[in-house]
Amino acid sequence: ALYVSGGIAKTGSLRRVLHKRNGELIGMLDLYQLLLQGDTSRDQRLQAGDVIFIPAVGDRVAIDGEVNRPAIYELLGETNLQQLVAMAGGLTAQAQPQITRITRTDRSYLRTMLTADLSLRSGQRTRLQAGDHVEIAAIAEATNNYVELIGAVSRAGRYAWRPGMRVSDLLPSLRGDVLPIADQHTAAVVRTDLETDTISVKALQLKQAIAQPGGAADIELQEKDQLLVFAASGKLTGEYAPPTAETEEQIADKPASGDDTQYLQLDVNGKVAQVHRYSRPALLEPVLKRLSLQSSPLVAEQTVHISGPVYEPGKYPLPDSRKLSDLLALAGGLKDSAALYVGELARFGVADNGVGSTQILQLKLDEELDGRSSVQLQSRDRVLIKPIPEYARAHTISLQGEVKFPGQYSFTRGETLAQLLQRAGGLTENAFPEGAVFTRKKLREREQQRLLEARQRLQGDLVGVKLKAGKTLGAQQQSIAGVEQLLGQVNNARPVGRMVIDLPAVLEGGSPQAILLQDGDELIVPLKPQSVSVFGEVQFPTSHLYQPGLSAADYLARSGGLTRQADDDRVYVIKADGSVTLPGRSRWFADSRENIEVGDTIVVPIDVDQLNKLDLWSSVSQIIYQMALGAAAVGNL
Repeated sequence: ALYVSGGIAKTGSLRRVLHKRNGELIGMLDLYQLLLQGDTSRDQRLQAGDVIFIPAVGDRVAIDGEVNRPAIYELLGETNLQQLVAMAGGLTAQAQPQITRITRTDRSYLRTMLTADLSLRSGQRTRLQAGDHVEIAAIAEATNNYVELIGAVSRAGRYAWRPGMRVSDLLPSLRGDVLPIADQHTAAVVRTDLETDTISVKALQLKQAIAQPGGAADIELQEKDQLLVFAASGKLTGEYAPPTAETEEQIADKPASGDDTQYLQLDVNGKVAQVHRYSRPALLEPVLKRLSLQSSPLVAEQTVHISGPVYEPGKYPLPDSRKLSDLLALAGGLKDSAALYVGELARFGVADNGVGSTQILQLKLDEELDGRSSVQLQSRDRVLIKPIPEYARAHTISLQGEVKFPGQYSFTRGETLAQLLQRAGGLTENAFPEGAVFTRKKLREREQQRLLEARQRLQGDLVGVKLKAGKTLGAQQQSIAGVEQLLGQVNNARPVGRMVIDLPAVLEGGSPQAILLQDGDELIVPLKPQSVSVFGEVQFPTSHLYQPGLSAADYLARSGGLTRQADDDRVYVIKADGSVTLPGRSRWFADSRENIEVGDTIVVPIDVDQLNKLDLWSSVSQIIYQMALGAAAVGNL
C-alpha cells in the first residue's frame, strides 16, 4: 500500500507507521526492521476500510564518515551510539573507532563537541539526542614499508619495500614499465629522513640502472623513497594520449596524484597546448615547496637555479652529490648550443659584517662533465650556462628579379650588399638597377607603427569634425567625406619597409657608405620599365608610356587633370629608386622636363586646407608617402 501511494514523504516517520481499523490501532510497522533487517513479521494484511496513518517524523540524528551507510536516521526511543552505527551498516575497514566526534546543541542553543571511543563499552553506550551529528574518523594515511613510483610510468603508485630493494626491482624493463614519452636517461629519487622528516634528492641514470642491475647506477632504495620518472624534453606530444572528454582547464585543476596517467594535446588556433603530469616542473613542484618549508635561518634552502641553453632551465633541488653534472641531468641536459669552456656560478653568502655578498666562480663544463672539476654546489647557487655566440643562427636575404642566380642567400655578419651580389653573379642584361626595391624587416615594423598612429589620429579628427558640424552637418559634409576617404586609404595601406639605395653606385663601388646586410632583408631588381605612373587626386590615375621630353604637367594632363580636392602646390615625384623630389625645390613645373624619367611616379595629394583647416598634413603626408612608395615599388616590378 505504501509503494503504490508513492512512498513516505521526507516529513513522514519511517519508524511509526500506524495501522488502524474502525478507529482502533491494529499494529505499528517499523520500516527500519523491513529495510535494514528484512523483517516483515509486523507487516499485517489489510482489509477494506483500513487506514494507514503516517505521523510526522520523530527525532533524527546524522552519521557520516567511515560507516557503510552514512545518512540521517530517525530515532525510536532511547538510542545509543552502538545502535546508530549498526543502523548505518557498521564501520568500514578504514575507520578508527577510538575517534568518534559528536556535534550537539545544548540547552543554551550553543554548539558543543563530544568525543566517544567506540572501542570501549562506555563509548558504545553513549546516548544520542535529537539533532546530533556523529562523525567516524578514518585511520591515518601514513603507512610504512613502502616506496612510491611517480611520473611517466605504466603503473604508478606505492609498492612494498624490503631491505636491499633497488631501482631495477621497481622498474625491471624500459619497454613495458615506462611510457614512451619518458626520459630514459635521468630520473630522481626523493628520500625522506625518517628521524628528521626532511627530504633530499638524488639524481640517477635510469637507463643504466635498469640495464645493469646491481651496478653503481642501480642505487639501493630506502623506506618511503619516491622515484620520479620525467617526460623527456622535446617528446611532450599527444601521440600517446588516451581519449578523454576532459578539457584543459579541468585537467589543470585536478590535484596531482601518483596514479594520474592522463596527458592531453589540444589544438587551439593551430597551436599545440600540452597538459600532463610528467614534466620536470610538475613533478618537482611539491619537492621544492617542501624544501622551502624545511629551511630556516640556520639551514639554507637546499635548492639551486640553472639558466641558459639547457632543456629545462629553472629552479631545482640541490642534488645530494652536489655535482654540477647531476644538476645538468635534472635540467634535461645541455643543448648543442651550450659553450663547454665558459660558464658562471653565482654563490650567495653572508659577509663578516652580516651583509649579504655574492661570489662569481668561473666554470668549465667540459671538466665538470668528465669529473675533473672539484666544484661542489651549495644551497641557492645560480648556474649560468652560456650559449655559443651566433651558434646556428641563420642570417638570410632574398634576391629576386633580374639577378643571375636569385634565391635565399645566407650571409656572414658584416657582409655587404655588393659582396653578396658578386656571389649571386651580378645582374642580368634586362635589369633596371635604378628601380631596385630594397626592403628591411625592422623598417617595415617601424612603418606599421607609424600607420597605426596615423590611423588613430585620423579617427580622432573625424570625430572632431562630426562634433563641430553639429546642426550644420550639410555644410561640413565635404570635410567629413574627405577625412573618411583618408581613413580608408590608411586602413588599406600596407607597410613596405623600403630603404632607398643607389644600386648602380653600389655595383660600381661608388656608394658613399657600404650597405651592411641584416637578417630578413630583401632585394628585388625589376625589368627595365617603359612607363610613368600618375595617381592621387587626378581624374584618371593610371600609368603612361614614357616619352622623353614630357613634363609632369604633360603627364597630369594625360590623366585628365586634377580633381577639386587636389593640392597642386604639393605635387611630388617618387623616383624609381624610391627617393622623392619636392616641387618647391626642383621647380619642375617650369623648366625641369629632365626630372621625369622612366619608372617615376607622380603623386597628387589631397588638399587638406579644404577639410575645415584640420591639422592633418603631417599624418596625411606620411600615409600618402607610404602608399605611393608601395605602389611605385609594385608597379615597377
